[in-house]
Amino acid sequence: MAYEINIHVNKNGKLEVGVDPFELSVYRESKRVKLIFDVDEEIESTYNYLKFTHAKASYLYRVHNYQFEIPKAITAYEGAWEMSFISCDEVANSDSTITADVIYASEPVVATVLKGNLGVIHSSEEFTLLSQLVEGTFDRFEIPNGVTYTTSYFLAEASNQFTVFVPYTVTTIRHHSFYLSGCTKIEFEEGSQLTTLEDNALYRVEGLGNIKFPKALTSWGKYALSRCACEVVEFEANSRLTSLSSYAFWDMPNLKKLYLPDHLSSFTGGTNVIKNCPLLNEVWIPNSLTTAIPQNAFATDLVSLSKITLQSNFNINANFSNVSTLTRETMIAMFRALKDLTGAGAKVLTLGSTNLARLESGDIDIALNKNWSIG
Repeated sequence: MAYEINIHVNKNGKLEVGVDPFELSVYRESKRVKLIFDVDEEIESTYNYLKFTHAKASYLYRVHNYQFEIPKAITAYEGAWEMSFISCDEVANSDSTITADVIYASEPVVATVLKGNLGVIHSSEEFTLLSQLVEGTFDRFEIPNGVTYTTSYFLAEASNQFTVFVPYTVTTIRHHSFYLSGCTKIEFEEGSQLTTLEDNALYRVEGLGNIKFPKALTSWGKYALSRCACEVVEFEANSRLTSLSSYAFWDMPNLKKLYLPDHLSSFTGGTNVIKNCPLLNEVWIPNSLTTAIPQNAFATDLVSLSKITLQSNFNINANFSNVSTLTRETMIAMFRALKDLTGAGAKVLTLGSTNLARLESGDIDIALNKNWSIG
């Protein structure tokens, strides 16, 4: 169990430390000391951080649940550290600067990392990670906090199975970052600022499992998940991804369920957005679309797609006639989800003759009675 140091964060800008002298740890120790914070309610905000400053290094760390374990990045440097507690209403920027509208920053207190005798041991966290990278023996890779992007072919062809942890500071995953690697899981830190998946960003990560993308994402490249093994693809609520273009979800052999971003406004490009996903059986589509769904958004080869779920009050022309495998139950649910346009201009939901043949007398009336045309 870690040695706990209680610290009161006072509204007057001072930190009241429960020990004197304030000794953070010993050189190269890891996770022995835990800081426990009690914050005055007058300065309580959504995001809390600690700023550490040393003659040789400076770090900004997120504080979760008012607790923080001293990491090796701090104990790597002996001597005096200045430490401040920061509370704000927005997450820090990718360069670890804070530009929030509401910021509380305490006066710094001086803490000490004591001189130790572990310097001759080469099994530090950094040395171990480097060794594992060289030898290909790691099973978890944590991208360092503060990094803003993964370079192309970053862990390409690393054949060992591993999980990647992506800190909130990463804004871009570049093309082929984990190409043909043994990556099985990608974890995004809470509050992730990831905005961009380049073309082929996660191409041929053939063991990658189910994935949920952060809400900050705004740009989705071509073939971003092609040849990946994930069965379910989701996006966090209040996603900022508003447009999906041709080639967005192509060649995904195991994909079964696709839940599109809940603020999606358009499908763009001259060819299919979803293609060659032979096991795909369900797609969820939000009611936020503002432009018509073209026929070629869905390819004709989606042979297992029996369920397209429309969010309630769906209100845009849509052509799903390329999908010929919809069930009667699915189409009835689609009719029920359509916005009632009585007294307004009619809109068209196109399902194609093969699908319509599965309906029974009166089913289409659900849509017709809402002033929709069914094609």
